[in-house]
Amino acid sequence: MSIIIEGPDCSGKSTLILQEFNDLCIIHNGRYPSPMEALKAYTAQCPSPQYNHDNIVWDRNYPSEQIYGEIYRNKNIPQEHIDELEKQLKAIKTVIVLCIPPFDVVIDNWRELKRQRSEYIENESYFKEIVTTYHDSFGSYVSLPIVEYDYTQTEFNKSRPIKDRIIATRAEFYG
Repeated sequence: MSIIIEGPDCSGKSTLILQEFNDLCIIHNGRYPSPMEALKAYTAQCPSPQYNHDNIVWDRNYPSEQIYGEIYRNKNIPQEHIDELEKQLKAIKTVIVLCIPPFDVVIDNWRELKRQRSEYIENESYFKEIVTTYHDSFGSYVSLPIVEYDYTQTEFNKSRPIKDRIIATRAEFYG
């Protein structure tokens, strides 16, 4: 599987990766100083379709840069570069898993984490705008298939495991 795990801070991305994808190659993307530095990193990480790409999980990729960059820095990666990157990701049949628990859960998690340590986004109004953007318009930032995941929906997650949902979405989107 070629998967990008996306979502705002404190939405359960790292926990999901540890619980479900720890046996795969995990590429963690941190914070980059500029949109173009992020683009360089994302492009370098994208394997060629002729190589084995069935075991890659990205902990964030270009969608995060688009959302955080737009809100936090008022800059993001130019669309022509996004289009090329998505073309490469589609060639290896990438699926996005959007970690998206309820708004209040994410905000409460962020507040708790902020009490424990310094956070990248210190301003709560910025963070609320970021979470709102993920909730309301994430799909407008991507053309890859998306599987939504809410860790608070334990019964649903047991009855429809995330890996099964990824496989079904991948087959439906890519044929």
